Amino acid sequence: MASHDYQITIAGTTAASLFVSARFMKYTSATRRGDNLIIPSSHGNLYVPDKYFDESDVLIEVVLPQNTTAAAAKALSDTALLLSSQDLIVVSQVDPERGSIRARVEAVTDPVPTQDDHVYLFGLRNPSGFWEDVTASQEVGNPPTMTTGGDRPIGDATITFSGVGFLEHTDSLGQVARITIDAAAGAGTYIVELASPRTVKKASVDQDRYITVTQDYWMKFQPGVAQSFTSDVSVTIDWRDKWS
Repeated sequence: MASHDYQITIAGTTAASLFVSARFMKYTSATRRGDNLIIPSSHGNLYVPDKYFDESDVLIEVVLPQNTTAAAAKALSDTALLLSSQDLIVVSQVDPERGSIRARVEAVTDPVPTQDDHVYLFGLRNPSGFWEDVTASQEVGNPPTMTTGGDRPIGDATITFSGVGFLEHTDSLGQVARITIDAAAGAGTYIVELASPRTVKKASVDQDRYITVTQDYWMKFQPGVAQSFTSDVSVTIDWRDKWS
């Protein structure tokens, strides 16, 4: 079987330009947080559905250049510089099943040697818990027709309202989430960001006083399924499918 080229990048720099080779040793999402409930005088526990996920670890193993000691040291130094940002940095790969995916990570450990002096392991952390498509998807409509991919829930979509009105979503558990741009907001385009901290803006100005939501999570979408919406205004949904 032919090997697959994962085309790994670190902060926009290809791993192939830094190392002899590189691979992700761990990049799956973390475990779900929270527990089922203990019911007195009852066997087992009561299952609690729709649990959320923790952040996850990302481990990348690299093989340093071996032609000179200086070349190996430079590869480590160059990578340390790429990971030195005070903000999250993007790592990406082309997975044979998931396609082009990325994660926004922070460095949490210094690189450590593993198999020999030229094989090092970098410890990274993915605060969001998931990988996501490099390319975003978009659907527009009243209501929109949206079918997600991936294998993890989406909680950070952007919903753009063409004016005042509502968008209502019903998930597979029957949970109904409605977002309404109140009539008092007036004409205009309203951009609702579901990523925390959740915001609603018109022309870059906060419009929090004009939004009504029925769920504390505002709205979220399960993976790999057609979504169920009703609305009374045209909306645009932009999202990235999430992956374990």
